[in-house]
Amino acid sequence: MDLSGTDALEFLRQTDRLTTGGEDLWSTACAVASALIPCDVVTLNHVNIVAGAAEVVVSPAEWSARMARLRPVTEQYAHQHPLIAHHASGRGAIPLRLDLRTVEGFTDTELYRGYYEPLGLRHQLVMEVPSPESALVVIVLSRTAGAFTDRDEAMLVRLRPHLALACRTISSAGLTEEGAIDAGWVVVTTDPDGRVDWVSEADDSLAFRVGHRLPPECAVLRAPTQRLFGEQVVFDSGATRWFVRAVPGEGSPVLLAQRVTREAPEAQLTPRQLQVLEGVAGGMSNRELAAALDIEEGTVRKHVENVYRLLGVGTRVEATRVFTERLLRSAYRG
Repeated sequence: MDLSGTDALEFLRQTDRLTTGGEDLWSTACAVASALIPCDVVTLNHVNIVAGAAEVVVSPAEWSARMARLRPVTEQYAHQHPLIAHHASGRGAIPLRLDLRTVEGFTDTELYRGYYEPLGLRHQLVMEVPSPESALVVIVLSRTAGAFTDRDEAMLVRLRPHLALACRTISSAGLTEEGAIDAGWVVVTTDPDGRVDWVSEADDSLAFRVGHRLPPECAVLRAPTQRLFGEQVVFDSGATRWFVRAVPGEGSPVLLAQRVTREAPEAQLTPRQLQVLEGVAGGMSNRELAAALDIEEGTVRKHVENVYRLLGVGTRVEATRVFTERLLRSAYRG
């Protein structure tokens, strides 16, 4: 699932906060995650496997004391969390979306009764961040109510490469092509003349073509920068919006690119779903839509659910916002 235009712009604005360095990068990473994905609390957990030590960053700060009081429970019973089986399966890079009350047998564990239940945390979105073999870095977003959505998961997947840089598990000094690709970047290398000599992934937007010069928007990336991870630019190539960042390399810089969005989300909708979206944006109820379209109310309800899923929204207000943006884009193009 690609990000909508509004979400893509907010994503780019927030990830820019991770480029300036400083000792509080972990806290900033948590703050960025919570700004992009509404939740009650975010924890970034860094486990040094060799030393057997763990460091936890919590945002917002008011949750720190509450969690710290119960941390002995998590240290003793961490193995009971569904994340452990998820990690063992080799799918840690895929976000794990949980309703802790419905995970089979979890409510009977010491971890749930002694930690999650007292804190009132019911829903989680969990993902591993690329790290050296000696460490395990995990970001956990938690809510007391309201399940995480496809949109939330898509946002976290897009954030993964930036978290990898921010946590310095892939540092600008020790960057490897394999590590960057594992984190979710498309890696682009150039020759001294600014021509692409290698791209790690086929690019159907033709923004990065071997033997061709970089898009003109990327020219600034070859200039010196004071940023920790280099300058960044955003540009459109066809229906694809690219986010590109430069990381110092030997000679020419290495470019880390990421597709943020391909097309307007409503382009995925069928003609009938577009009719339903237009009715929702017009303030019509499911019953009114059923009468207007001469279909069953249950069918309308299913169409609305599918529209929400495809747009990455959860309410009629959010769906109306997407519809309004579509009208504005059409008016602009006209």
